[in-house]
Amino acid sequence: MWWVFSFCFSFTELQLETVIKAFHITPKYTQQKYYKLIMKPLYTEVFTLKISSTQKRTLEKLKSRNIKVSDFVRKAISEKIKRDYAELQDKPKKEYCPF
Repeated sequence: MWWVFSFCFSFTELQLETVIKAFHITPKYTQQKYYKLIMKPLYTEVFTLKISSTQKRTLEKLKSRNIKVSDFVRKAISEKIKRDYAELQDKPKKEYCPF
């Protein structure tokens, strides 16, 4: 509904926010804008890796069974990190003390 105001009258963004608050108008966003503005993205980093042909065929089987491969890989990585957390921590170095 707020877009009606923006087409009928020319508002600055501050004025538009004031009108939206005054009339209790909830702006409607497109899905892309909603996730960009309202729902801050969880996954922002990209990491590329090479896999074997067997691993690729396995991931294709998962995809054919309607399993999201990206979520599967993310869960596998997080489980591995949780399992090996103690080993991944920096261990304090023991200093040599003759006494």
